[in-house]
Amino acid sequence: MKELEEFTLLLSKWPKAYTTVNLSYIALKVHEGVRLLSGQVSLETDASHNEKPFRFETDHIVAARLTKSMEDESIDQVVAKAAETGEIEIFESNLKIEPEQSSTRFSLYLDTFKIPFSPILSVRGISQHGLLTRPGFPRHLDRELQAADTPFDSIDELVQYCGLPAFTQGMNNTLLEIVLQPPATVSENSIVADSKAIIKCQISNALDRTKIKLGWSLIVGDNNKERASAFGDSFEWQSEQGQTVGAHELQLKDAHAVFVFLSYDNILLDRRLLVDPKKTFNSRCAIHQAFDPKTGFLTEMLFKADGDKATVFEGAVSILMNLLGFSVVHYGNISKLRDGPDIIAATPSGCFAIIECTIGPINQKDKIAKLIRRTHLSRKAVTNACFETSDIQPVVFTQLLREEAIVHFADAAKHGVAVVCREDIENLLKQIELPANADQTFTELRKLIPITSLDFGNLNL
Repeated sequence: MKELEEFTLLLSKWPKAYTTVNLSYIALKVHEGVRLLSGQVSLETDASHNEKPFRFETDHIVAARLTKSMEDESIDQVVAKAAETGEIEIFESNLKIEPEQSSTRFSLYLDTFKIPFSPILSVRGISQHGLLTRPGFPRHLDRELQAADTPFDSIDELVQYCGLPAFTQGMNNTLLEIVLQPPATVSENSIVADSKAIIKCQISNALDRTKIKLGWSLIVGDNNKERASAFGDSFEWQSEQGQTVGAHELQLKDAHAVFVFLSYDNILLDRRLLVDPKKTFNSRCAIHQAFDPKTGFLTEMLFKADGDKATVFEGAVSILMNLLGFSVVHYGNISKLRDGPDIIAATPSGCFAIIECTIGPINQKDKIAKLIRRTHLSRKAVTNACFETSDIQPVVFTQLLREEAIVHFADAAKHGVAVVCREDIENLLKQIELPANADQTFTELRKLIPITSLDFGNLNL
């Protein structure tokens, strides 16, 4: 089990950082016992972030959100047990995932993509649909939820309340996620003002401060950057609200903004773009904010759109790509051109992103197959017209989190499709006040082509 070994090695890098474990789950009462539908074990470094305990139970459903101290737990054994048998032994020994009918093993997947760095070991079993359609299991489970003492409208709503990945109408496999929360992050209290940055980082008390490193890249001009770094033993350290916080002051000189990179023992844990809130260095963004102050409406369109959400989301993605410096054509809202992609975005150097947008699963209604076909037609058209182009990249934008969209990553990886999830959209949105550089953004988009088989050497452990 390569994924389990990699995950355990990551855990060993800061073994005493985790003081609390949070468990959220939804399980079904079937003939064989209680079987997990979806669950998450999150190892936390800060007990103050724990939510109020929650329990829910009906004739066929049991759900909970619980917290426990790590003092009496051997998390290595908990992880190994979950990966090998699908059983959680932190709170309830009878809470299990059921493997696929054709196998006694579980499918493991390790995601090390998220920033702040929070590795997720996913243990997958039988399909959710297979569990929900067992003989004798009620067909109208929503009615049971609505009649409960603490009523929920649907499983989707209960899943959201427990903080678990989207249910997607039972199309995914049963799932247990084990999450290592980052032992150190760049604080949101970091500020840029008066040509000076005060960069703060929050760390677990168990970390060796000398292994903390803060790197930075000062953005001076369009492509000019000044880079340097400093170790934690040069920071000013103090306690703030029960956490250890280190501060480092940086003179920005003529820099427009600063990218900061926080690492521990050469493992990147967090990165953040810091800009002076009083300034913008993107004329497109400045014009947009004349009509949409602080890009509040754009943010709402990208993440919280009402009404025709799919159409609104498409429009928001086209605006976002324009603000990032692309030349954009939005075909999706033109009825006679709907056989084409939702969006075509071009860079100044002649690279093209062929974009499909979805508010749900990335392969819903064969969206990936349609995108590949439209990308092929685009390449053929460029070749037949005797034009030279640097590249044409198929891209899917989705409102789902990466952990929710992962079920179709293999399809995207097979065809070289970049998948831009909610976290990635949030990162792109943070960059719109910088000088627009579509070609650089295009390169970053290509890095979002999923990797289905991780190369352990790439983790720099």
